[in-house]
Amino acid sequence: MDMSAENPFADLMTKAVKLKGAQQAQLRTQFDSWPQYFQHSLFMQESVVTVRTKPFADRIAVAEGMKAAGNTHFNAEAYEDAVAEYEKALAVFKYLENKDPGWKKKGIEDGDMLITDFKCDDAEDQTRLDALKISCYLNIAVAKFKLKEYPVCIRACDDTLELDPKNVKAYYRRAQALITPASSGALEFDRAIEDLQKAYAIDPENRGVRKMLRELMEQRTKQRALDKETFSGMFNRGQVYDETSKDQDVQPDGAAREQKFQQEVEEAEALARGFEAKGKTEYATEIREKIAQAQDIRNRRLKCVDFFNPTAEMIKNAEESGIDLTDRSVQQMLHDLQEEERKKTSSSPDKQDNAKDAPPSAVDSVDSLLKSMSNTEIAQLLTREGIDYHKISDREQFLETARQVLLSKLDDKKEPSKSSYARTIVLLAIAWTLLRLYTSGGLSVLGRVVTNAITGGHADSSGVGHATKVMDIFDED
Repeated sequence: MDMSAENPFADLMTKAVKLKGAQQAQLRTQFDSWPQYFQHSLFMQESVVTVRTKPFADRIAVAEGMKAAGNTHFNAEAYEDAVAEYEKALAVFKYLENKDPGWKKKGIEDGDMLITDFKCDDAEDQTRLDALKISCYLNIAVAKFKLKEYPVCIRACDDTLELDPKNVKAYYRRAQALITPASSGALEFDRAIEDLQKAYAIDPENRGVRKMLRELMEQRTKQRALDKETFSGMFNRGQVYDETSKDQDVQPDGAAREQKFQQEVEEAEALARGFEAKGKTEYATEIREKIAQAQDIRNRRLKCVDFFNPTAEMIKNAEESGIDLTDRSVQQMLHDLQEEERKKTSSSPDKQDNAKDAPPSAVDSVDSLLKSMSNTEIAQLLTREGIDYHKISDREQFLETARQVLLSKLDDKKEPSKSSYARTIVLLAIAWTLLRLYTSGGLSVLGRVVTNAITGGHADSSGVGHATKVMDIFDED
């Protein structure tokens, strides 16, 4: 049978093998968590297995010979061969066995594992055995360090310290393995210093420990100073975009400030990538959080229109719509409308995320206005538009009809750009003014002009009377 990659059956079998392997891995999570030198004790050759059945004196002699062979390989810089001998020496006394005879076909499962950790009845014998284990663990640690297998080196130091909590060499070697990898970050750096401090407390005269501890302490002091300068100054140089500067006018050199802000963002992003390249992901994450915060503050600051100090363009746009933007009461009304929209979009985290880069839409504005209107006011609006609301029996349809009327007046067919944000607010103010004029019954000249313009000069004088009956149809709670 063709078992090439192009054969569908072969491809199916390959996928089945991968699936089985993934399922099998779930059954040996504990086994996979053990260091290699302990896992390998399950696969030892017969010569090692046979030694396990002998008296302690014979076993320790054979194991010490294995360790000596490992030292010979180590001195020849054959580190893999050295580790193999140290593993054999350890496997004489501490090893794994599988109680399932068919495990080689079925696979390894945690439930089938048996752990043997030989203990001596005689204290002197136990001391000799512990010394052998400690020596093998330390030798594995240094060999794995030279092979750049730092996680295994650390695990070997852990096992050493479990047997001898005051082993200076283990603390020193583990500190080296923590800070040497390119992926080491602040956490590993602090752990290394902690290990060296423990080693120094045990042996203050150890030159290697003192030298490395002094170097790491100096590096940490410099790094903290650098971090403080980096994180505190990155987006605080003058606080260009800060919520606390709401009362400050937007400076005329907006393009220059925008260019400066973008340059700072690029510099910060470059710094974050640099930390990532060194494996210091926590620093990169912190920098990017600062970038996001600064951009959010900047966006909200730019969207805030200062109606109390309108520009000439804003005044002109307002005049075209019949709004006097120099009138203090009009300015206050527009400011209040804007604040209402800002609070609305910031009240919900989800809505705030979606609204970061866009001004309030006409739909949101109309919905806000409808919520502030009574049923009577809405009925009056529909009546003046020539809509017989009495034929509407569903409240949702009643509100939707009013919503469509208001939307048609705002003509919100296009998404407003940043430059037209002030115009959107002005249009919102017009809708607000029209609604209040509707409910006033045309008591002012401006009210009569607007009413006639909307109804085409055919306003029904009985509209208000009809509208008062709306409470019978849609009773409010």
